[in-house]
Amino acid sequence: QEKLPNDKFGIQTFFNEIKQFDYNALYAKYNGKTFKHVLDKLFIDDKTKMAIGLPASTLGLSPDKLSALAALGYYKGSFLEGVYHVTGGAQAFSNAIGDCFKQYGGEILFSKKVNKIIINDNSGKAVKLEDGSEIYCKYIIANCDASQLFLSMIDSDKLDKSFIDRIKLLNPSVSNFVVYLGLNKIAESSIPTCTNVWYY
Repeated sequence: QEKLPNDKFGIQTFFNEIKQFDYNALYAKYNGKTFKHVLDKLFIDDKTKMAIGLPASTLGLSPDKLSALAALGYYKGSFLEGVYHVTGGAQAFSNAIGDCFKQYGGEILFSKKVNKIIINDNSGKAVKLEDGSEIYCKYIIANCDASQLFLSMIDSDKLDKSFIDRIKLLNPSVSNFVVYLGLNKIAESSIPTCTNVWYY
């Protein structure tokens, strides 16, 4: 507020909203709105919009494409409540889930690419692997994007044409990964423009 006095009230309002974080009230207020809408509504100074908007780009989208609700949730979780990390790293968490799955009789196959989901009677019955083998199962959970699932992994004759047309209109969001580097020089000239770079 000291650095950006024109937006003193907006900054106060922004952080009050995420501190209280009444999801129902925020949903009613911002459902279908972008984070840019929030920034434009609360702030006058472009510097404030940049300062508040930049960290949310970690979610992979610019403010004009990012859901207002997702951004506000990110600020509450990361900035006000603090960031937590699993002891042993993210892999330790994955291992714990995998161990539990196996205790209940599950089997995990690594490095096996699924090419097709076999549909019979409007229900997924099996997955067909790249090597041609098929695994039959009661339930299929596909952890991939909608385009890959409905346009590549399921035969088009098993889906409604209007549904396929809607899927084809979707724009995929930006994939992101985070890299931390210790450098002995500023590397601005060699960094692609599609990246979000923070210097510490």
